[in-house]
Amino acid sequence: MSLRFRPHAAVWAATAGERAAVDVVMRTRDRPRFLARACRGLAAQTFRPIHAIVVNDGGDLDAVRAIVDRELAGSGVTSEIVHLATAVGAAAAINPGVAAGRRKYFVIHDDDNTWDPAFLAETTAVLDSPDGLAYGAALSHGDQIVEEVTATGIRTIEARPYWRLPAVSLFHVLSQYDNPLINGLLCRRALLDAIGPFDDRLLTNDWEFIARVLIAGEIAVVPKVLAFWHVRTGVGPGDPDANATQSLGAQYPVDRTVHFNQLLRDEIAAGRIGFGLLAHLSSGEIGLARQLVRLQASVDALAGRLDALAAPRASPLQRFLHRLGLRRLPPSP
Repeated sequence: MSLRFRPHAAVWAATAGERAAVDVVMRTRDRPRFLARACRGLAAQTFRPIHAIVVNDGGDLDAVRAIVDRELAGSGVTSEIVHLATAVGAAAAINPGVAAGRRKYFVIHDDDNTWDPAFLAETTAVLDSPDGLAYGAALSHGDQIVEEVTATGIRTIEARPYWRLPAVSLFHVLSQYDNPLINGLLCRRALLDAIGPFDDRLLTNDWEFIARVLIAGEIAVVPKVLAFWHVRTGVGPGDPDANATQSLGAQYPVDRTVHFNQLLRDEIAAGRIGFGLLAHLSSGEIGLARQLVRLQASVDALAGRLDALAAPRASPLQRFLHRLGLRRLPPSP
């Protein structure tokens, strides 16, 4: 324990006596089936108290209010709706929801993602433990759920392991090689005082926020699959059923690169080394590693073809004699 990086342990300790309550920030816009499912998932959590902050990003306010009231009725989950009359997009809709909260912990839970019923109980228990003062956030393992939206509902096609590592690597997060799920990350509200809010200029600001959390200190890992990232088949940019990554499409790597460039410009102008340089270097290293893996696969395939060409082959006469039982064929390549 003494070897752990604990730069903000005193800050976390100052909130140790606070009741463990959670603000769940949920962004939505005119996706009633997803919103209803997400709210049912909140009601099914074994942890209390939960306060749902539903950010309605330019959608039908009455419809959102009706769904939230219906699905959370009698569950003990309190709620409020932050209504944005004009849609600002998923990235810019996070901070109004986070700012509306006042509880010890907060987590981002988009309307199309889900949790295991034990998610909040498991992650709050880690941060509330004596060892939890070493961490600003707790992260569970997560899976990707591939699903299809039909006329009658939402059908699960398959579940795929997504993020199941024993620890969170800053290097990998900066390079976007192993991205944890934002809906699997329970954060201390005091963390915002240390690192600031989400960067609403960046379309991929959930990834950038996780990177800043890691720069500030370690993230505790709960080695159980408790968070689920849902993707739909047959959807892309502009489709209302697309998730955030599918909506970005080809803009995702462009947005990331533009952001990296601006960070690096700011650091060069300030004469310092920081996030921008680290992100560029780690991204480059991972890119090189991927190229080496592809090159090795090509070399292995070529070696296999060369071995096949060099192997002895049966001549027509040998095959004829073999059929007569007079000669054995050479081994097959």
